[in-house]
Amino acid sequence: MCVQFMIRKSLEEIGVHFRASVPAAFGFRTHVFPRYPAPVVGWSNGGRVVKPYVYGLIPPFEKNPKPKLILHNARVETLHEKPSFKAAFAAHRCLIPMDSFLEYVPGGEGGKRLVRFHRRDGGLLVAAGLFALWRAPSGDPLPTFTMITREPSAFIRETGHDRSPFFLDSREWDAWIEPGRKESGDLYAILSRGSIELDLAVDQN
Repeated sequence: MCVQFMIRKSLEEIGVHFRASVPAAFGFRTHVFPRYPAPVVGWSNGGRVVKPYVYGLIPPFEKNPKPKLILHNARVETLHEKPSFKAAFAAHRCLIPMDSFLEYVPGGEGGKRLVRFHRRDGGLLVAAGLFALWRAPSGDPLPTFTMITREPSAFIRETGHDRSPFFLDSREWDAWIEPGRKESGDLYAILSRGSIELDLAVDQN
């Protein structure tokens, strides 16, 4: 699972990187944990837009006022069949910018240590995501998102972790986030074309 990541860039820098509009200013923490807001890139009015969504997708069918079903990751292998993700996979997709992601791997005190994976060249990582708009019993809307994961690269596996965020090539960004219901086969084709292996480094966090 990937449940922590870092994004140090400002909203303005994110907007420039993605050639996206930023309709309104909002605050977010550099170190993103579940239930924290973070900038994600979606599609609106014919173009890319940066919006604040909360990390941890709450399916629309969750009715508990204090949701128990909060999903931080979605396995790419089963997006098309899981009730929590099927609707979002078909129509509500986003991009998740990050400078690095953090994982617990074997070693250190207590048998685990926290490490940080980042691009060796210092570039931005862009993961595929899904989002959903959950409404509390009061009617208040809460936009939430989850990160798609995949089998790890050899480097990540050797470091000691068994999953990786699903990173997309920039040539597939628009195809991935454009709205409208699409067949799962078409969407998996986008993921297949857009999947990239990055030259990563790892540091003790």
